[in-house]
Amino acid sequence: MPRLGGVHNRLTEKIEALQIISIIGMGGLGKTTLANKVYKNPIVSHELSTLAWIYVSPTYSKDKLFLSILKGVTQVTSDMSSMVEDELAEEVRRQLTWKYLVVLDDVWEKKDWDSIKKAFPNHKNGSRILLTTRFKLVAVHADQHSLPYELDFLTQPRSWGLLQKKVFDGGDCPQEDLKDVGIRIAVQCDGLPLAVVVIAGMLQNDISKDAWETIAKSVKAFLVWKEEDLMEVLALSYYHLPPHLKACFLYFGVFLQDCKIHFWILIRLWIAERFVQTSENVC
Repeated sequence: MPRLGGVHNRLTEKIEALQIISIIGMGGLGKTTLANKVYKNPIVSHELSTLAWIYVSPTYSKDKLFLSILKGVTQVTSDMSSMVEDELAEEVRRQLTWKYLVVLDDVWEKKDWDSIKKAFPNHKNGSRILLTTRFKLVAVHADQHSLPYELDFLTQPRSWGLLQKKVFDGGDCPQEDLKDVGIRIAVQCDGLPLAVVVIAGMLQNDISKDAWETIAKSVKAFLVWKEEDLMEVLALSYYHLPPHLKACFLYFGVFLQDCKIHFWILIRLWIAERFVQTSENVC
């Protein structure tokens, strides 16, 4: 995969100085997905022994961010939990003694980088920081000597390929009568992976030409590719949910952006709200 290979090579190249490698692109292009694939790559984890994944987002807290890094690299003690910001940053620097990789996902402003960069030592041992952001200015500010890796929109063949894989569990479309309408739907996603994935979820519900033709007629009205209009893509998915699942979907709004949601906690909250019924299979 060219996208994965490009970032992977820059993470593992033989440069001893600390490198900040940025992935940039508008929302929905797959920055986090790409970073996650690189992060979980066995070769990367072999080359870089200390790994931590941190969500930054527009509402991050520096104290919680530094604690999250510490949780990724060591056992957090009660003393660490009571430290103030500067102490936590210094503790992170003290813990990051090995060749490390830290992913900073969803950095929004230059000042965000300025406020957290003090925690990352440059031991000149090949350590790396992988940063994802929507803004090229942020990426260049983080490291003026490293060109950011800019994600492109999918080509039409790649959009159709991704749509097939998502609908048919990794395979190609087995029904000839669906291919023409499927390609038309993929084209209307305008090369944005998020749109392809959302539409694929709808197409899975009814693998028939009539159902796909209905979706093909309505896709374009929802997919207005301005940054502020991305919620309309999610709305398209929401409107096609059964009524009993809409409340479950909206419940995600009680969680902070980019926080990790444990499925068993979510299920129990749904049960407490009486959105779903208890089951012997829920653990």
